[in-house]
Amino acid sequence: MKIFLGCCLIITSFFFDIKNILLKEEPRIKVIKFMYVNEYPVDSGSQMFWDNAEEEHAVMYQSRFNIKNLVQKLPVSDYKNFKNFNYCFLQPKGSKYDTIYSDHSLKGWIIMKNGKPIYFYDKEGKLATDLRNNYSFFRECW
Repeated sequence: MKIFLGCCLIITSFFFDIKNILLKEEPRIKVIKFMYVNEYPVDSGSQMFWDNAEEEHAVMYQSRFNIKNLVQKLPVSDYKNFKNFNYCFLQPKGSKYDTIYSDHSLKGWIIMKNGKPIYFYDKEGKLATDLRNNYSFFRECW
């Protein structure tokens, strides 16, 4: 009887492991849009983005795609090409998240690395066009 119960337990455990592997959902990217509902004299950066989260954020979840890799393929730029903190992409990375910011144009990008910003710029706006064509969340009016 003990052998039978042991075999049932092993088979059941194996079945659930296979089920979890086959049906496992990939984590989604959380995209946050800063709505600028209130008037601000100046964009004070990521601190303002997070300090006003309760009344200023609109949130969307996207199926997982590697926005970080797409941004890292863009040319590195200086901070002058980055306007305001309009979007934040939280891309799952294990139990943590990579944080990627974009401005309103979706041409200026920041990837935070060790707490320091690395700026990228999409002069032609291909990534912006792709995002706007596929998600109304990134359009001016939605």
